Amino acid sequence: MEQLEHPKVPRKAIINPFASHGEKEWWYCGVRDPVTGSCFSVFFYRSPVLDMARIALFDPASGAMEHLEWKGWLRSARPGEPFRLSIGSKGALYAREDDDSWRLRVGMDGWDADLRIRQELSGVASTDRDGRARYAGIQYFGTKVDGEVRSSRNAVRFKGAPGYAEHSWGTYPRDAAWNWVAVQNDAFHLSCMQGVRFQSFSRFGLRDDSVEGCAWLALDPGVVFSGPDSSPRESPWTIVSEDLELRVDVLQESLLRVGIPPLVPVFVDLFHHECVVRASGRVRIGGTWRETGDMHGVMEIHHGTW
Repeated sequence: MEQLEHPKVPRKAIINPFASHGEKEWWYCGVRDPVTGSCFSVFFYRSPVLDMARIALFDPASGAMEHLEWKGWLRSARPGEPFRLSIGSKGALYAREDDDSWRLRVGMDGWDADLRIRQELSGVASTDRDGRARYAGIQYFGTKVDGEVRSSRNAVRFKGAPGYAEHSWGTYPRDAAWNWVAVQNDAFHLSCMQGVRFQSFSRFGLRDDSVEGCAWLALDPGVVFSGPDSSPRESPWTIVSEDLELRVDVLQESLLRVGIPPLVPVFVDLFHHECVVRASGRVRIGGTWRETGDMHGVMEIHHGTW
């Protein structure tokens, strides 16, 4: 399990910025307070030449949103050591604490966070290959999060709050685009991807008294995301396939815009929208349609050159 978390992308002294494919990987974790609706997320991105991190605190009730972006070099554990990523000596730390939990600490630029993320279910691993593109990932649904996050304007305490974490890595097309959602409630977990020059899939996790942990089912991968043309933050979106009919309401949205160089972004020209969402609808299991009830989580709209 820990082996899957360790960085996979090697450092290289020379890289072709105009290549059609590139090696990259990222770690993401998010949590939602079911009482206030506040959400906190962090992702660490690693490539052969430049690393990045982004921290965001969402408050859909008030409309307030704060974020912090960092670029530089991530430190990582040596081979054979427990998983660990860090920014400097005190800036941020994301590390495996024991067999069942991670620790996330942030202490930089007015942010102070200390979270313990407990893994309740086994991770769901996936791999795909299409020509030169080869990539893999592991998703952790149903995590439980305890701790506190403080920014310059807000503070949120989480106690057994539902969360989600993942690690993805591989050789990706530089112009790959996707719409992706990961939502859950106490009974169900759902992950859907509609990719352009990238994979498409749909997975549904079922938790009930007759299932130990979570039983994952592969749904029709031909999912279609449809949303307002004006902005990703507008609602509602729909996600449909032969096995799925879902309405997605965007509660709050944050845009990550990366251009390298900034004035004429030739090497990197990326738009990445992270949306806090509520979703509900129905899914077909064994030929029978089943209502999902309200689920909460994250939706991404990702396009550009990276």
